[in-house]
Amino acid sequence: MAELTFCERTTFETLCKVLEKIQAADNRHVKADIMKQFISSFREQSKNDSFYPIMRLMLPEQDHERGPYGIKEHTLAKTYIRILCLSKTSKDALKLQNHKVAKTAGSGAGDFADVAYWILHARHSSQQKRENRLNIYQVNRHLDNIATKHAEHKPREVDDELQSMILEMSALEQKWLIRILLKDLHLGLSRGKILYLFHPDANDFFDVNSNIEKICTTLKDPSIRLNEIGISMFEHIRPMLSQRCDIETIDKDIPKLDRYFVEIKFDGERFQIHYQNNEFKYLSRNNHDYTNTFGCNTSNGILTPKLAPRLCPTVKNCILDGEMMCWNSIKKKYTFKGKNIDVKTLKQGHHNQPCFIVFDILYLNDKVLTNVILEERFKILDEIVRPEEGVLVLSAKDVVTSSKEIVSVLKLTIDNCEEGIIVKDPFSVYKPNARNAGWYKIKPEYTEGLMVELDVLIIGGYYGEGRRRGVISQFLLALADSKKNEENEPVQFYSLGRVGSGASDNELEELHNKISKFWERVYSNQMPSRIQWSKEKPDVWIKPESSVILQVKATEVIQTDSFKVGYTLRFPRIQKIRYDKPWYECLNVDDFTKIRQRYSGKLTGDYNDLNKKYSSPKRKVPRTKRVLTIDEEFQSKKSRNLESLSSIFENKEFCVLTDASHSYTKNDLEKKIQQHGGTIVQNPGPATYCVLASTKSIRVSNVICTNKYDVVKTDWLVECIDNNSFRKWRPDDFLFVTSTTAEQLAEEYDCYGDSYTEPIDASRLKFILDSMKIDHSLKSNFTFQETNMNITYEDKIKLDEEIFDSKNPYAIFRGCFVFFHAVSETDDDEYQYRMYKSMLKFQGGFEQSSVDQKTTHIVFLSGTLPSNLPEQNISVVKKEWIDDSWKAKTRLPEKYYSLKS
Repeated sequence: MAELTFCERTTFETLCKVLEKIQAADNRHVKADIMKQFISSFREQSKNDSFYPIMRLMLPEQDHERGPYGIKEHTLAKTYIRILCLSKTSKDALKLQNHKVAKTAGSGAGDFADVAYWILHARHSSQQKRENRLNIYQVNRHLDNIATKHAEHKPREVDDELQSMILEMSALEQKWLIRILLKDLHLGLSRGKILYLFHPDANDFFDVNSNIEKICTTLKDPSIRLNEIGISMFEHIRPMLSQRCDIETIDKDIPKLDRYFVEIKFDGERFQIHYQNNEFKYLSRNNHDYTNTFGCNTSNGILTPKLAPRLCPTVKNCILDGEMMCWNSIKKKYTFKGKNIDVKTLKQGHHNQPCFIVFDILYLNDKVLTNVILEERFKILDEIVRPEEGVLVLSAKDVVTSSKEIVSVLKLTIDNCEEGIIVKDPFSVYKPNARNAGWYKIKPEYTEGLMVELDVLIIGGYYGEGRRRGVISQFLLALADSKKNEENEPVQFYSLGRVGSGASDNELEELHNKISKFWERVYSNQMPSRIQWSKEKPDVWIKPESSVILQVKATEVIQTDSFKVGYTLRFPRIQKIRYDKPWYECLNVDDFTKIRQRYSGKLTGDYNDLNKKYSSPKRKVPRTKRVLTIDEEFQSKKSRNLESLSSIFENKEFCVLTDASHSYTKNDLEKKIQQHGGTIVQNPGPATYCVLASTKSIRVSNVICTNKYDVVKTDWLVECIDNNSFRKWRPDDFLFVTSTTAEQLAEEYDCYGDSYTEPIDASRLKFILDSMKIDHSLKSNFTFQETNMNITYEDKIKLDEEIFDSKNPYAIFRGCFVFFHAVSETDDDEYQYRMYKSMLKFQGGFEQSSVDQKTTHIVFLSGTLPSNLPEQNISVVKKEWIDDSWKAKTRLPEKYYSLKS
C-alpha cells in the first residue's frame, strides 16, 4: 500500500487552526514565526511531497490553475439560509444577507466568513465528535469539482458539492472554507511575505512566472539558492511597472541622461502575448488567461488570425509586452476604458475590435532579453513586427533630451485627451514587477493644478426638448455633506449644478437603462429626505443609494443662489460615468471648498507655471533698457535678421516638429524656411500650410489624430531648398494626408504615386516599381477612389483637339469601331487576334463582336475574302493596317490596305 502524502494525512481542521493562530496574532513578526514553523514542520514530516496543495489554499487569489468558483457572499448567504432552515426575516438570516451593515451584522460586519462563523458556532457547539474529517487533499478535490461544475454552467451541481462540504465541516473549518472560496484570507500576511518564508528566492521566481505550483516544485529546499531566475514560455511574467512622477519635479525624480524615450500612456489593458509553434497565449497583468477570447492559433479567436501574419517568419517564439486597446474600425481611432467597453469581451465582427500595442519584448527565439537594454529591445521589435492599423501596432516613441521637451510632449498629449506619458531610460533592463527601474509615468492628475476632475452624484433629472423630448437629457448634480452616519455614509446631499453634455448618446442610453426605474416625480412644496436643492428644481429625483457618480470637468466655479451649495460649475462636461464608484464616495462639500479656494475658482489647469519653469533662461539686461528676449526658435524672420535667399515659400506657414532625416536639424530647417520667404510656428493652426516631420513620433502622432493637418516629410522641404524651387506634393511625400488633399492627389496620381500627366524619369520609375513590391505601398496612406465620371467619345475628341490639335499620338485609333474577321480558329489566328486587339484598344479603338451601324472597320486576319462584303461606308482592310499604323504612331490611310475592289 502506497504511503499517504502529508495532505492526505493532515486534516483540513489542522490547517484551519494554524491559520486561526496567524490571524489572531497581533504582531506581524509573531504571524511570520507561526507560518515559518508550520512550513518547517511540513518539510520535516514530508521530504518528497509538494507544498503546493497547501500553498494554493493559503494564496487562493494566486491559484490560477483552478478556475473561478462563481461563488459570492450572496450565494453563500442563500445556501446557509436553506441548509440551516432559517426564515428569511430571522435575525441570523438578516445578518447573512446584510453582512456589511454593522447595525445588522454586529461586530463581524464587513467579513462574511466571521458573521457566518458565529451563527454556525452556536449551532455546532454541542455537535458530537466527527469520525471522518476532511483532509487537505479532499478539500482541494472538492474545490476542483466546484470550479469544474461552474465552468460547465451547472449551478445545481456546484450547490450540491458545496453543501456536501459544509455538512462535513465544523464552524471553524467553514469559516476558512468561506475565505478560500471568496479568495481573501485576512491573514495579515502578504503574498510576498508568505512566499519569502517558503523560500528566499520565491518572490523573484514568482515575478517571472506567477506559478505557485512551479515555485513549490522548484524551490523545495530553502538552502539551495537560484543564481538566475529563468523565463519560461507560456508562464506569466509579472510586468515591469512605472514610477509615478510629478511633471514639476522631474529634474529630481528622473536621473539626468543625454536622452530619453517618451511614449503615450495608453488607457487600455496590460497584456503579454506568448507565441511558440503556432500557438498563442494571452495573459493579463494579473495572470488571467484570455486565450479563448483572443485565439490560441490562427483559426480561433477575435485577434490571433489577424495578428499572427504581422510577426516576421523568422520568429520561432517570443513574449511581447504591451497594451490591449479597443479599436473602432469605423472611426479609425481607439475607444478608451472610460467609454465602458471591455476589450476582453469584444465579439467577432463588431466595429470595436482588439488591437495590441506592443512596447517591449522579453523573449525571442529561445533567448531571454530581459537583461538587454531597452534601446536594443526596441530595435529588435522594429525588425520582427510588421505593424497593421487596428491589429498590431508599435508604440510610437519620441526621443527627447531635456525636461523642457518632456513637458512639451505632455502638453500636446493633454491637448489630445490622452491619459499621460511614459518616460523610459534607454539603457534600462526589464525588471519584472519592479516600479523603480527606469520607467516613469506622468499624468496630468499627478501635478497639482494641472487638471481638476470632480466626482459628483446625480440627484435629479430634467426632460429634454426637440429630439430628446420626453427623455431625461440633463442631470442635477450634488455634493455630499461632510458629516456621515454610523454606517459611514453621508447624511445629506446638496445641489451643485446641472450637466447635459460630454457623454455620447450610447453612454446616456446605458445610464438611463440603469437608473430610469428609480426616478421619482418632484411634487411642489415637497423636498425628499437627505436631498436639498434651492431655486433650481429638477423634474424628477432619485435616491442617493440608487444613483450613479459622474466625473465632470468645468472651466471654473461661480457663485450663485440657484443651487444649495451657493456655487455652481461653469461649462461643465461629463468625462466619465463612474459605475465603479459607490454612491457614497462622491465629492463632499469640504473637499470641494478646498479645491475652489486652492485654484481661486479656476478648474481648468493651464501650462503657465510649467512654461515658466522649463522655458529657456532669459538673458539679463540692464533694467533701464527694458529689453525683452525670446528663444531663437520662436523668432520671426525679421527679428532674426536672416539673409533672404528666395521667395519659394512666400505666404506659406510651416510647423517643423522634428529634425530632417539627414544633415538638417529642426532649427536649421526653420531658418531655411524663413530665408526662402516662409514663416514658422511651433504649434499648427488654421493658417498652417503643412506640418513637417521625418518620423512618426508621439507629437507627430498626436497632430495626426486631429485629422486637420497634412504631415509632410522633411525630405520634401530639403529638396525644395536644395533645388531652390517649390515642388508640388507627391503621394510619397506624406506621413499623413488630410481627406481634402487626398482627393486632390487622387485626381493627379494613381495608387502607386505615378502621375497621370507629369513625365517620369528612371529613378522615379524605379521608386514606383519598388513600392508595388511591398505591403505598405502608397495605398496604405491614401484612399484613391474611383470616380463616377464617365468621359464620352465626344469629350475625348474635344480633348484631342485641345491638347494634340486633333492628332493624339497616344490614341491613333480613336473613333475606330473594329470587327476582326477570321475564318479559321488556329492557334496562330488566336495569337494574331489577341495581339491586334490589344494594339487597337491601347491606342483608343473599340472592338465589336459583330458588324452593325457603328462599325467603321473590318480587319481581315485570315482566310479567303468573302464575296458579300458590306456595301455601307465601312473600310475593309488588311491586318497590316494596324501593324504599320502602330509603328508609324499615326493612323495611316485605309486606301493603301483596302480589300475592296
